[in-house]
Amino acid sequence: MQSLAKFGHTLPPSLWIVTRGAIASGQELSNLVQAPLQGLGKVIALEHNRLWGGMIDLSPNTYNNEVEMLLPAIQTADGEDQIVIREEQCYVPRLISYQPQKGLIQKFNSNSTYLITGGLGALGLQIAEWFVQQGVRHLVLVNRSLASQQTQIILDKLRQKGVTVKVAQADVSSPVAIAGVLEDIKANMPPLRGIIHAAGILDDGILIEQNWQRFWQVLEPKVAGAWNLHQLTQDIQLDFFVCFSSIAALLGSLGQANYAAANAFVDALAHYRQKLGLPGLSINWGPFSGIGMAATVDNYYQTRWQEQGINPLNPEQAMQILELLFKQDKPQVGVFQVDWSIFSQDRRVEVQRPILAELIIPSKLQANEIESNSATSDLLNQLQLADHRDHYEILVTYLQKQVHQILRLASSQLPEPQQGFFDMGIDSLMAIELKNLLESRLHISLPTTLILEFPTIHELAVYLEQEVVILQSSRQTHQIDSPDLLENLEQLSNLETLSDTALVEPDFVQELAELETLLKGNKYE
Repeated sequence: MQSLAKFGHTLPPSLWIVTRGAIASGQELSNLVQAPLQGLGKVIALEHNRLWGGMIDLSPNTYNNEVEMLLPAIQTADGEDQIVIREEQCYVPRLISYQPQKGLIQKFNSNSTYLITGGLGALGLQIAEWFVQQGVRHLVLVNRSLASQQTQIILDKLRQKGVTVKVAQADVSSPVAIAGVLEDIKANMPPLRGIIHAAGILDDGILIEQNWQRFWQVLEPKVAGAWNLHQLTQDIQLDFFVCFSSIAALLGSLGQANYAAANAFVDALAHYRQKLGLPGLSINWGPFSGIGMAATVDNYYQTRWQEQGINPLNPEQAMQILELLFKQDKPQVGVFQVDWSIFSQDRRVEVQRPILAELIIPSKLQANEIESNSATSDLLNQLQLADHRDHYEILVTYLQKQVHQILRLASSQLPEPQQGFFDMGIDSLMAIELKNLLESRLHISLPTTLILEFPTIHELAVYLEQEVVILQSSRQTHQIDSPDLLENLEQLSNLETLSDTALVEPDFVQELAELETLLKGNKYE
């Protein structure tokens, strides 16, 4: 993805991610190793919408005609970017509203032990206090670091209520360390009956800034931690095994590819455990107010959530919902407070999310607006109708307004065309937001390094005027009458563009040539 993002206005082929058995279907067990790609793909769709094709999950069992199934699925996706192929049938996911059954309340045994990973974090302590309110008298809080002075005060208050609280300083990603914690519980405490896996860390950054080290340190506590807990407790009769996941794994989240990938694993693990007849639940939480990792992020991101209609849950609400979910039979439930009418109108990053089709039903007016925007945008239309001598001023004015909105500046405070983007306060995530907006408005592909190469509004406007608008005009001038012919030529041109780069090996170039032959022959029409 990082290599594809280096392309300029020449649009490379769309990226499709193909997995095998990464999504649980029917009674089959999911391929957990590949599950994180599902979370990663949802972030690629947001950060690099113009390059994104989608994800296809093949059956765990191989079939001889898989290529024959795969290519038509891509060609006929019709906007769907998450496809599951099982026994020559294609399926797509949809989120639906869920109302937990009331009356199915988890009863906590005062003579049992309950374990919380990330136990000394604000969220872990909130859960611990709630457990005590439910009658729990034996807690093990697993944390990599020791308790701070402020945290110690909270622990002392719990102990004053007659609760045994053991703090286990251990890295949940280490099987040896977790095995030691479980052995200590077995030897010195009542039987373990429940686990809350809430450990996790953030290291946000757009994909082109990420590297494997940054990815792994976020994957480690979620992926390795959840797997260790699963492996080492399979022979223990647990009442519940709950993983705290994130909305990022369901819908994607700009700048959180590693976090979305990590949480997609624990989502899959809950499905996997239930298929084994073990308790398993993964909760895709939205942001919390005042606690949790979401509370530590920059105000810009919190404001952005709210502008999308996603409001933070307060801890009391979260605990009430958690109480309802313990005894439900669903392996995965999303819990977030969202105004879908606001969410569906967010046009700063124009990404169609078919997975939300059951929750967001666009009005006729919205549908007409989307169709109109897909044909041409106000900006592009304005440039096409204006004298070419006015293009620069039109672009400068437009960029000033968009940067003003992204930075949430005062109404009278328009940024200066000569001022550097980074001097204004634009960060890499905002840069992606601006790039995506320009791509959707001008119907072109732009390099991810856009504001590094053109670091002021003036320089960016000059680039857009001289390069992009000229390219757009050239495309319109050389239109071909046959849409099918144009489409095939564009596909073959894209293949040639990719094969001319250093991104592919010779064998892959040969495979592309074979694919080109298939396309020319219209074998799958």
